[in-house]
Amino acid sequence: MSICRSCEEQLPWQAPGCRYCGIMLTRAGDSTSVCSKCQQVPPAFDSCHALFEYCSPVQELISNFKYHHQFAPGRVFGQLLTQAFKRHYQDILLPDLLIPVPLHKRRLQRRGYNQSVLLAREISKCCRIPVDTNSCMRQSSTPAQRGLNASERVRNIFNAFVVNSDILEGGKTLPERVAIIDDVVTTTATVNELALMLRHAGIAGIDVWALARVN
Repeated sequence: MSICRSCEEQLPWQAPGCRYCGIMLTRAGDSTSVCSKCQQVPPAFDSCHALFEYCSPVQELISNFKYHHQFAPGRVFGQLLTQAFKRHYQDILLPDLLIPVPLHKRRLQRRGYNQSVLLAREISKCCRIPVDTNSCMRQSSTPAQRGLNASERVRNIFNAFVVNSDILEGGKTLPERVAIIDDVVTTTATVNELALMLRHAGIAGIDVWALARVN
C-alpha cells in the first residue's frame, strides 16, 4: 500500500504546538511556546512529536492497524513517521535507542503484535537505530485507557512499567537519549509514566514520537 501526494496532503497533519507535550495551542505560537499544563507541571520527557490530529480518516486507519491486523496502513504510517523523524534530527544527534511502548504479555498474546514495535522497526530500518523491546516491561495488566478522563488515566497507568537498567546499558553504558514510540498520544499519561521510569534509570534525554495526538 502506498499513498499519493494529493491524498497525503489532505491528511489531518498536526500543527506545531506546545514544545513539550505537542498539543495544539489555542493561539498560534513559535517553537518555544508552552501550554498551560506543561507550564505548571512539565512532563518527564523533553518533547512529543505527532504526525496527525487524531481524527478521521487517521483515527479509523490506526484502529484498523492496531486491532484488526491491517498492516498496510501501518506500513504507510511507519514510512511517514520515519520521514518526519529524519527531518527533525537532520541537524542534531539521533537518539541512541527506540523504545516502543510495551504491552502487557497477556494483551500481546491476545493481539499477536505490538503496533508500536512495528512503527519503531520502520524507523530503525532507515535510521539504523536499535529497537529495544527488552529493557522496558509492562508489569501490570491495566484496563484500556480508552474512555478514561485525564486523572483516571494517570491513576490507571501509575507504576505500570518497570525498566531493567542492566539490559538498557547492554553491558556497556547507558544511552544518552532515547525515543519512545507510540501510536496515539491522548493525555500523555502513558508516555509520561514510561519516561519517568527511564529517567529513574538514568536516561538524560527522552523524546516521544507518535502517529497521532488528541488535542
